[in-house]
Amino acid sequence: MPNSTRPSAPHPGNRFAKFLPRTISAASWMSPTKWAEQAIESEMMRRPEAPLSAGMTLGELDLPPESKHHRVITDDGGEIHVVELGQGPPIVLLHGVLLSVATWPYQIRELSRQHRVIAIDQRGHGRSSPGLEGYSINRLGRDLLDVLEALDVRDAVLVGHSMGGMVAMCVAIHRPKDLARHVSGMTLVATSADPLFNLPGLPVVVRLLSPGIRLFIEVAGGRAALANLRPLRYIGARVILGGKPSPANMEFAKALIRAASTRILAELWGQLLVFDVTDDLDKITLPCQVIVGDADLLTPPWHAIRMADKLRHASLIRFADCGHMVMFERHREMNRVILNFARQVQADSGGTVARRRITRAPGAKKRGSGNRS
Repeated sequence: MPNSTRPSAPHPGNRFAKFLPRTISAASWMSPTKWAEQAIESEMMRRPEAPLSAGMTLGELDLPPESKHHRVITDDGGEIHVVELGQGPPIVLLHGVLLSVATWPYQIRELSRQHRVIAIDQRGHGRSSPGLEGYSINRLGRDLLDVLEALDVRDAVLVGHSMGGMVAMCVAIHRPKDLARHVSGMTLVATSADPLFNLPGLPVVVRLLSPGIRLFIEVAGGRAALANLRPLRYIGARVILGGKPSPANMEFAKALIRAASTRILAELWGQLLVFDVTDDLDKITLPCQVIVGDADLLTPPWHAIRMADKLRHASLIRFADCGHMVMFERHREMNRVILNFARQVQADSGGTVARRRITRAPGAKKRGSGNRS
């Protein structure tokens, strides 16, 4: 069950100590024993790696056949693929980097019983293609507004995972009135408002290294060479999943990794690494809920604590033994949290936006400072 309390952020000296053992464990695939373990696993399976469903293609995983597919053309010539299912107050799903609408099968199926669910392939991901302006977080935000306008979305709950959460925050900060025409509240899942690593001079280092790193990623993964290596898919899945993941979740994660485009990573890695809107979070007036897994290695809990403390109207929900992929690691609990939040902030049958603004989850204790030094 989710824990909606807001404990103080851990002491800076303890943060990395907490996650170091799991990081080392995830990297220990390099040892002979891990290679042997992987070989045994492969031998036991004795079958080619296959999608979880016969309906899976690039950019979609077991989508209900009654799903509607839309194509939204952006002002720079890009094409944004959108999947829609269900009726009722809208819920918009925005995935993270290297992912697609395939990230959300549980949400599309379950939430569409009560809501109009809209899942967006961000440009260059899944079935969407980039336009002349290429990739940037702000450009992805403009794409989001284009989709919301094209599909006449009103009073939606916007759910952003990882990079999707960053895009949602940017739009809420820089184009608040435009977003407010379409969105009543935001759910920020396993994401961050500040750099993933607080290192002195990081933006300068990223800027200097970007050309070489970009070339390496494009050359190494241009033909999906990295994604087609089973050990790397295995390691990638273990890093993004928390605790002891089920075999089904491991297969799901490996399928998503295999379908990922390394070209997108080459374009966006630097922007994501130095992304920082912490000082502007108090400009976001929409009610928000922040969700994080306690075992998330990519965006550890202190990022969520800091966001929840800086946002004007936010609740914080933490899932124990959960990693970065909350939407399928804890899909039942997460769906309940989204439904409860939607009931609090969305329009009623008369079309009037609910005025309640969430300050913290029911029963939550008063939060600590949560600031990092």
